[in-house]
Amino acid sequence: MKFTLSICIILLLSFVLQAQDVSLRERFSIGLNYHHGLFVPKNQYINYLIQDNISAFELKLAHYPSPQKPWLKQFAVKKIGLGYYQGTLGNASSLGEVRSLVPFIQFGIKSWKQFQINTDVGMGIAKMTKYFDPVYNYSNKLIGSKYNAHIKLGLEANYSLSHFDLISGIVFSHFSNGSVKHPNDGLNIITGSIGINYKFGKSIQTVTKPTTYSNLKDEFIAIINQAWKETNEEDPHTYYVSIINLSYAKGINSRQRIGGGIDLFYDESVDRGYWTRTPKTSFKDRISQGVFLSHELVISKVSFITHIGCYTLYHTKPDNNPFYNRLGFRYKFSKHLLANLSLKGYLGSSDFIEMGIGYTFNRK
Repeated sequence: MKFTLSICIILLLSFVLQAQDVSLRERFSIGLNYHHGLFVPKNQYINYLIQDNISAFELKLAHYPSPQKPWLKQFAVKKIGLGYYQGTLGNASSLGEVRSLVPFIQFGIKSWKQFQINTDVGMGIAKMTKYFDPVYNYSNKLIGSKYNAHIKLGLEANYSLSHFDLISGIVFSHFSNGSVKHPNDGLNIITGSIGINYKFGKSIQTVTKPTTYSNLKDEFIAIINQAWKETNEEDPHTYYVSIINLSYAKGINSRQRIGGGIDLFYDESVDRGYWTRTPKTSFKDRISQGVFLSHELVISKVSFITHIGCYTLYHTKPDNNPFYNRLGFRYKFSKHLLANLSLKGYLGSSDFIEMGIGYTFNRK
C-alpha cells in the first residue's frame, strides 16, 4: 500500500503543480499541528495489538524562498522547512512512541485570495522508543530497529489571517527501516490534523509571470547500487546485495521523463532455506535479472523516481513474487554524475534500501 500511495502522489504532483501568482508574504514561519488518526491497513494482528488511536504533535519551522530560480516558480514551491514530530503508536507497552525529524517541501496546488490548498512531501529519520526484541518485546512484529525512515505525505487547507494561518489537513506517514533489520512490516498511519502557523520576518513581494519551459533532454543512465538486508527475525545474518541498473528516459515535458531499463541483481540472501543447516548458495543462484518501466519527476538537480518491474531471468525463483517496484530520489552533483538513494520492495513490503553512484549522458 505504501508504494502504491507514494507513486500515485508523485504522479499527481507531476501534473497538478503549477506556477502561481505570489503576493506579499513573510520570510519565515513557525507552526504547531495536532494529529489524530489510525493504522492502515487493518488486519487481525494489528487489531489485536492496537489498543488506542494515534495522537501526535508536530512543530514546524519553515522558510519562504524568493522564487528567483526557475524551478521554484515552475513547481510553485511555497516553503522549505524542518518538522519535529512526536506521537503515540496505539500501544504504549509494545509499540511505545515515535520521535522524528523530517525535512519537507510544501508545494502550492490552488489558491483563492486568503484560502490555499497545499501539499507537503517530507522524508526524515525516526526514533522508536519500543521495537522488536526476541526476549523483552516479542509481540512487536512491525518494527525491528530503534531508528527508521519516516516518509510523510500531506494535503492541507490553509486560511490566512494577517500574520497567522489556520490549517487543517490529512497526512499519511510510513515508518520502516527498509529490511536492514527484521521484522520490518512497517507502520502505515493516516491522521487528520489541525494547527496554527505564525509568519514573521521582512516581507517580500513576488509576482509570477507566464513562462515557457522547454522539454527535458532524453538521458541514458547507468547506476551501481549497494545494499544490505536481513530476511527474517529468526536469521541473524546480514546479507550483501549489489545491483547494476541501466535505463533510458525520455523527456515528455519540462518536469518529467518516462522510460525503461534493466536491473541485474546479485543477492546473497537468495534461497538460503534453513540458514542453520543449509550451506551458502552458489553464484548462479544469487544472480537474477529484471526489466522495468520508469517515471522521473525532476526538480532542479533532484529527481524523484518510481519503477515498476518484473523478474525475467533467474535460476532461483524470487521468494515474494515476480513483480517488484522502486521508489527513491537522485541528486545530480555534476553534468554526468549522480547519487542514488531508493527503496526496493514488493508493493506491500520492503526488500532493501539501496545506495549508489551513477553516470548519465544525454542523447545526441
